[in-house]
Amino acid sequence: VLLIVSTLINFLPPWIVKVLIDVALPRQDLFLLNVLVFPQLIIIGNNQFIVAVKGWLYTYLNQRVNLDMNLKLFDHLMTLPVTYFNQTDNGTIVHRFMQDLAQIRDLISVLVIEVVVNALVLVMLIAILFWISVPLAFICLGIAVVYGINVNVFKNRIYGTARDLGGRAGEVY
Repeated sequence: VLLIVSTLINFLPPWIVKVLIDVALPRQDLFLLNVLVFPQLIIIGNNQFIVAVKGWLYTYLNQRVNLDMNLKLFDHLMTLPVTYFNQTDNGTIVHRFMQDLAQIRDLISVLVIEVVVNALVLVMLIAILFWISVPLAFICLGIAVVYGINVNVFKNRIYGTARDLGGRAGEVY
């Protein structure tokens, strides 16, 4: 909800500047100038408030998920038989504990939250682009498709390399 509100609010300043340049300044209308500057200040204040609330919510949710994951993984480690700890190097256990949790945190914070946020912004921008110019909207859609294909092509290579490096780091510990 905050994302949609902040995105819609961010579309107002260019329109206000347009009216300011096209109408208020040529007419030298000080009253209209004051009327247009006041909403700009309110928009800036609202944007800062929304950014602060989004940051707080993101941090709270991220920390809450991290705590739950740490507790569940630790509980799982405590239920493993002693033979597992005798057969597995301590460095490998610690590395898996730290690295796997870091990867899951990155997955949640980057892929889930950022992808959802960026997808919502993308959908709103494409809708506005279709409203403004249909050819421009199709160009943006083409770029988005090329980007999506590029991500899918290289995703498996990146994950494979990251997993190999993680295994090597576990051997170092």
